Amino acid sequence: MAADTRRTIQKLQFGDKKTEQTKRKALEALKSGGGRQDAARAVGVHPKTLKSWRRRDVQFAEDWDLRTSDARLASDKTAAVTDKYNAGMR
Repeated sequence: MAADTRRTIQKLQFGDKKTEQTKRKALEALKSGGGRQDAARAVGVHPKTLKSWRRRDVQFAEDWDLRTSDARLASDKTAAVTDKYNAGMR
């Protein structure tokens, strides 16, 4: 494959407007507490596509990590409150 063809394909995969919109939607799906499978299903791509985007797009990877850490923190806080409530019920 010629270098020009590879660059064109790469640009279409990682720089077009539709892809950027899809990435934003995937990040929103993560923000609501879903995982990679849920995010992929929400935007109609294979989970391996999300993994590829994370590997190749530094900003997407950073946003992904931020969203997943926020979701984990929220989940941990909910679990802590539930544990405290359950301990008080004994």
